[in-house]
Amino acid sequence: MDHHVPCRKTRSFSIGKRLPVRIDWWLLSATFVIMTMASTALADPTLIDFEDITAPATITTQYNAKGVIFGGHFLRTDATAHSGTQALQSVNPSDFEFDPGPLTMTFTSPQTLVRLFAGVPVTPVNGTMFAYDVNDMIVAQDGPKVVAGATFDTAFEVTVATPTIMKVELLFEGTNFEEIDDLEFEGEPPAPPPLLAPVIVITTPEDGVDLDVDTLEIAGTVSGEGLLSPVKMTLDYRLPPESSAPPFTSALSLTGTGTERQFSLPGGFGGLPMGPITLTVEAENTGGLKGTATATFNNLPTAIRDRIVQENLNGAPQLGEFSFGIMAGGCKIAVYDNGAVSVDDADNTFVFRGDIFAKWLSLRGLFNNDGLGCPLSEERAGPGDTTVQDFDGGRIYADLSTGTAYVPTVFVDVLDTRELEFLGPPTSVPLADPVSPVEPVQTSTRTWLYQQFVRPTRPDLVPATLEIRGTPPRLWVERQSPTVSAKTGALWDNYACTGNLGPCTVDPPQTEFPLIENAGDQFCGGEALEDQKLDILVECVATDLKQCGKGEWEPIKGDQYLGTPVYGVVVESALAGEDFPFSHTWTYDSPPFCSSVFGCPSDWTLQVSPLGPHRDIGDLPSLFAAGNKVSGIGPGDGRLIEFEYERFYGEFVGWMGFPEEGDLIYAVGRWIIDCGHNTFRSELHPIYMYAKMKTVTTITDPFTGLVNTNPFGGQPATRADIWVNGWYPGGDGPERAIEFDIYPPPRPSPTATLVVNKPDDNDAVHEITIEYSIQPETAANHVHIKFTAPYRENFVNIWGQVFWEVNRGYEGQWFVYWAE
Repeated sequence: MDHHVPCRKTRSFSIGKRLPVRIDWWLLSATFVIMTMASTALADPTLIDFEDITAPATITTQYNAKGVIFGGHFLRTDATAHSGTQALQSVNPSDFEFDPGPLTMTFTSPQTLVRLFAGVPVTPVNGTMFAYDVNDMIVAQDGPKVVAGATFDTAFEVTVATPTIMKVELLFEGTNFEEIDDLEFEGEPPAPPPLLAPVIVITTPEDGVDLDVDTLEIAGTVSGEGLLSPVKMTLDYRLPPESSAPPFTSALSLTGTGTERQFSLPGGFGGLPMGPITLTVEAENTGGLKGTATATFNNLPTAIRDRIVQENLNGAPQLGEFSFGIMAGGCKIAVYDNGAVSVDDADNTFVFRGDIFAKWLSLRGLFNNDGLGCPLSEERAGPGDTTVQDFDGGRIYADLSTGTAYVPTVFVDVLDTRELEFLGPPTSVPLADPVSPVEPVQTSTRTWLYQQFVRPTRPDLVPATLEIRGTPPRLWVERQSPTVSAKTGALWDNYACTGNLGPCTVDPPQTEFPLIENAGDQFCGGEALEDQKLDILVECVATDLKQCGKGEWEPIKGDQYLGTPVYGVVVESALAGEDFPFSHTWTYDSPPFCSSVFGCPSDWTLQVSPLGPHRDIGDLPSLFAAGNKVSGIGPGDGRLIEFEYERFYGEFVGWMGFPEEGDLIYAVGRWIIDCGHNTFRSELHPIYMYAKMKTVTTITDPFTGLVNTNPFGGQPATRADIWVNGWYPGGDGPERAIEFDIYPPPRPSPTATLVVNKPDDNDAVHEITIEYSIQPETAANHVHIKFTAPYRENFVNIWGQVFWEVNRGYEGQWFVYWAE
C-alpha cells in the first residue's frame, strides 16, 4: 500500500501504530481566535504536575479546561519525576523502536511564558524547546542545551512580551524519547470549550457504491467549533483468517479555517483491498467531544463480478460469502467461503472450488500469502480419474484415493515440456532430505526436492520419481518406459538447475526425425541383392561364392569398423525369416535350397524404438532410412531400427536369455544400409555389444533354476545383461570405445542409497578392458561402464559379412538397486 511511515523524528504528524497526534491549533476557528484576542486580562499561572490522571494513559484533551492540549503523549510512572511519581513522555517506548518526536503542547489561548522540567532515562542528551505563534512562526527558543540523565532537573523556559505563544515543542537529538514534568504557563485565560461534537460528511467515496479501483480517493468536511487537526481515518476490510492485523488507521490533516474544514488523503489509499470495506472518520474538538461518519462500499474487479454472475446463471455451485482478497503477482483473487475467482492483467478469469480450492487454501499462510498463487487455467481432467488445475506455483491434483496433492512448478514444467503427464498423479507432497539438528548439512549430496508419481491404470509399474539433487543441483526424471511390460528398465533424464529448487532448463523432446532418402541409390547402386540373387549365383557358380558376389550391407559411415550407438526399447525379438546363406556363416536349414529364393534363417533380429537424440550420425538427418519399419511406438511416426547378429554366436550368452520385447537395450554396431532387400532399411549389423536391461524383483539361477525371491531387500532392481563380442574391433579414441550407463529403478525415497552388484572381472572379461564408476559424485544414482580393446580388423568378405573373431568378449550380469 502506498502509505508513508517516517522512522525518525520530524515535526510533522507521523502515520502508524499509536502515533502522537499533531494538532494544528493555529488553524482553530476565527471565532475561537477572536474570543481569545478579546480577552486582554492575563490569567493566573497554571501548573500541571500530571498527578491527577492515573498512569498509564494517553494524554490529548484531558487538560483542555486548563487551556492546553497534548499531542497524544504517554503518561507514565517515573521515580525520577520532578515532583510526584508521574511524567509525560512523547510516546510509549514499547510501541516504537525510534522516538518520532517532538513532544507537543498546544494552548487554547495565547501565552507569554511556558516553563517545564525535562528528563532523559540514562544518557544526557541535547534538547531544544521552540515556541510558535498562531501562524506557526518561531517566536522564542530555549537551547539547545544538555538534558541531564536519570533526573528531571533540566529546566526549559520560553517567554514573550505579549501573549503570542500558541504552541510549544520539546525536541531531543537522536532517538531519545522526550519526557517532561511540572508544566507551567502564563497568559490569557483558557477559551471556553465547544458544547457540540464535530459533524463529519464523507464526500468520497459515496456510501453504498460499487468500485473497481486500486487507489481509493478519500475526502470530506468537518464542521463545528474548536476543531482539532488531524482527524482519524479507519479502513476496515476482510483479512485472511491467519491475520491478526487491526484495521488500518491513519490521520488526515484538516485544511481551511473557520468552523468548516476539509480533509483528504493526498494521493489516495493505494493497494486498496477487495471486498466490502467500511471507511470511518472521527474528529475531535477542544472540548474533547468526538464526531464520526462512515461510508461502506464494495471494491471488486468488474471481470470478477461478471464471472460470478455467469457462474450463477450456469447453475454452478454457489461460492458463498466473500472471505478475503489477495493481490498476487499477476492477478487478483477474490476468496469466498466455497471457492475463489481470479482475474489477471488481461482480464482472464478462472474459478477454483471444491477439493482444489481447499488444497490451495491449505498451502497459504501468514508467511506465504499467495500460496500457489494465481490460477493459470480452469480445472480439467487429469491422468486416471483425477481432476487437476494449474497455478503459478504448481499443479493441484484432486480426486485421488489419498485426497489431494500438489506438484511444484519445477516438476510441472518437466512433466509438460517432456510430455510426461501420463506418469500419473503424485503419491505425496514434495519431500526433501531430513536435516539432522546435530550433524552438518551435506549440501553437495543433499536431495533438495523429491516426489513420486503412480500411473492409475498401471499399478504394476514402479512409481516414477522426480527429484533435484546435489551441488550444483540437477533435476532427475526417473520412470519406466511407457510400454506394456512391467519388466522394462528405468529411463533416466537429467537437466541443469540454477537453484536448489529450480528453475531448471528442460528442453522439449525431439519428435521429428528426418529420413535418409534414396538410401538405395546412395549406398546400394539403386538395386537390391534379392533382385539379383539368381544372376549373381549363375555368374559366380564357377568360382568361390565367398569371393564372388555383391555387398549385402554397406556401411553408412564408410568405415567397416566404426560403431554407432543406439539406445531404445525392444519392440520385436525373433529369428529372421530368411537370410542369404552365402553371406552368413551359420544357418538353421540346409542350403542352398532353404526356400524358393535361396533364404535360410541365420540372424537374430531385433526391432528397436530409439529413445532420445540420435548419436554419432555425422551429417545425416537421423538413424532412419525411408524404408525402416513404422510401429507407431515412440516419438514421431514410431520408426524402428533393426539390430541383427548371427544367432549361433548369440547362443554363447544364452544363459542370460535373448533380448525380449519391452527390454531397454543399449547397443553399438556397424550402421549399414541393407542392400539385400529393396526396402533399403538402416540397421546395426552386426552388433559389437549390447546391454539389455529390465526391472526385476527376483533372481533365477540360470544353471540350477533356483529362485531367490528377495535378493534386494524388498526393492526392485535393474538387471543388465552385458555382452561384448567377437565382432568388436576395438581401437583407440573415444569414437571406438564403448561407453554406457546402467540406471536403477526410480529412487524410492529421498534418503535411499545406490547398491551395485557385478560379476568378478576374471570370470567375465576376455582380452578386453573394463572400467566403471559410480556417478555423479555428488548424487550417486547410476553406474558408468567403459570397454576398450586393442584395434583389430575383422575379415569382411565381398558380400559385406563381418567375420567373428575369437578371444575377445565380456559376458556379465549386473544388478543396480536402492537400499534404505
